[in-house]
Amino acid sequence: MTMTTEQRNLERARKRLSEYKKAVKQLQYLADRIETLEVQVTRSTKPHDANAGWTGLFVGRSKYGKGKIVTDNSNEIDNPRMVMTLPKINPGTPDPKVGEKLLAGLIDYQLDYEKQALEALNVCRAIEREIDEACVGIWAVALKYRYLEDMSYRRIGQRMNYSATQIRRLIDEALWQYSEKMAQMAQNGAPTCDII
Repeated sequence: MTMTTEQRNLERARKRLSEYKKAVKQLQYLADRIETLEVQVTRSTKPHDANAGWTGLFVGRSKYGKGKIVTDNSNEIDNPRMVMTLPKINPGTPDPKVGEKLLAGLIDYQLDYEKQALEALNVCRAIEREIDEACVGIWAVALKYRYLEDMSYRRIGQRMNYSATQIRRLIDEALWQYSEKMAQMAQNGAPTCDII
């Protein structure tokens, strides 16, 4: 079964609109990561996290009892469940360079996440701009509610004061207008259509 040009254009438009949802999810994930990193940065400046590093001791189940510090190499081989742990160091004896390195690394991660968030935000803005160029009035509003805000037909009808049947018709017309605009942009060589 072959698809007509109109069907391909509609499918291309749906894929482009689904990129918006992916970008929004990525923005939410990156916002959570940035918030977590900010907490880690503030904690890394405290002495208890900036310590001298791993001392080579393991903690795990052993013949000496659960949770004991184990330094016997044969026991390390026999017990695969052991995990490395950082030693507890008194607050007065931290390694000052470790805190600085940790802080610099966390700031680099945060800048990288913010850069990715800006790219995702640019995708969202581009799709919103494409909808505004392709559709006008209630068609643009209906298309944004359905594909960008992910509302149901019933909810859109309540918000716009239309019946579900009218909303389906509006969204179908708006999607057709948007797909025609995308096809026209693809013929003109627009860079946004190369992503699809």
